[in-house]
Amino acid sequence: MFDAAPSLSPLPLTQTAEYARAMAAFGQMVETVPFADRGYGVMQSRYVPLLGWTGLVSRGPVWTAGSTVSALKDGLSRVGHRVLINAEPGQEHLLERAGLLQIMTPATVAELDLAAGPDAMRAAMHQKWRNRLRRAERSAVQVTSRAMIADSQNWIIKAEKAQRKARRYRGLPPEFALAYAQANPQMARLFEARHKGKVIAGMLFLLHGARATYFIGHSLPDGRVWNAHNLLLAKAAQTLSQSGVATLDLGLVDTVNAPGLARFKLGSGARAQRLGGTWLYQRTLSSLIMPSVRRG
Repeated sequence: MFDAAPSLSPLPLTQTAEYARAMAAFGQMVETVPFADRGYGVMQSRYVPLLGWTGLVSRGPVWTAGSTVSALKDGLSRVGHRVLINAEPGQEHLLERAGLLQIMTPATVAELDLAAGPDAMRAAMHQKWRNRLRRAERSAVQVTSRAMIADSQNWIIKAEKAQRKARRYRGLPPEFALAYAQANPQMARLFEARHKGKVIAGMLFLLHGARATYFIGHSLPDGRVWNAHNLLLAKAAQTLSQSGVATLDLGLVDTVNAPGLARFKLGSGARAQRLGGTWLYQRTLSSLIMPSVRRG
């Protein structure tokens, strides 16, 4: 019996070859787990004190020939240790039937449709967001873009490190962008806003096929005065669209801990996409859950 799986093309960053190459260059243990002949999952593994080895398949698996419970169980059973899956939407029933336990509710991400065209993208912006963009467009702020190189002294990397230390938030460290740029030349693009020749803001995007992912953004005080981030995102969307990118992933929408950033992302016209939650696979746990799933 087959379970319909959502189309994952273009793929989320964490299920791409570009991501796997960057993670390997970053010194992380990463592998591609086959699910019979029907799909795969890019998985990171690390040793967790008191828990042992744990794998993470983020925003996968990728189903290329239709998903089945048996293919999922076969692939996971070959891993040899517990696995966490941060699932895409539409996979919840499959994961439950395969004996996985949901341990976290779904997160929400913002996705900007770049294939819609410039007029449609501007029309989708919230009015206040669009008004700020217009003010920035009428200003003397100029936007340029360039390929990121693996330079730890790059201003946006240093600024992001300082900001994370001050605010104590987590996630992939900014140095990951350097590994990504090294492993995937020309695929890390830095957009910078300048006023009178001085850099006032920047945004870094990671490209992967027909999709791109926002990774870092930083604005100096003058950047906020001139609404530089609105201009940067609009210009980046236009440039990436012209280069063949169809979807721009703006990352998590957190209305509790980062409400201002959430409003900025959604105000750009991005669509809120609810994911499929976090699920745990452990062989002994799966054998206990499966009978109750069958009875249900």
